[in-house]
Formats: sequence, structure tokens, C-alpha cells
Amino acid sequence: MKGSFLSDDTGSFLNVRSKVLKKMHASGVSDRIATLLEETFESLLSSENLGISKLEKKVLMADISSQILNELAVKLKNSK
Repeated sequence: MKGSFLSDDTGSFLNVRSKVLKKMHASGVSDRIATLLEETFESLLSSENLGISKLEKKVLMADISSQILNELAVKLKNSK
């Protein structure tokens, strides 16, 4: 099957995955996603007028970001 991830002469699925991942990292997509998460988190936190410590904010941000990214991964895996 020409064009298939598994059968072209560039190698295996893992090779293609590695190449695509490297290009996505180079595109800055991770930085753009992180910025969007941080800006949204800060805006929502500010609108709620919550007084939390820097450590609590850091832990909360990491926890919420992790959950959102896991939910997104599931959504993408289940999309057609």
C-alpha cells in the first residue's frame, strides 16, 4: 500500500511518528498550547478572585492542564 504509514520505504510507523513529532515540536505547537492554557487559566482564576499561593497556583495549573490534555487525547483518538 503506497502512502501507508507501515509500508513505505521511509520505515515503520514508529519512524513516521518520530518524524512527525519532531516537526510538530519544531513548529512550536507545544508552546502555543501551553500559552493558551496559561492565559486561559490566569484569566479564569482572576475572574474568580481567588487568593491562592504561588505553589497552589502552580499545582492547580499542572493538574488542570494534565486533565484537559488527557481529555483532548481521548477525544482525538475517538474522532473519525
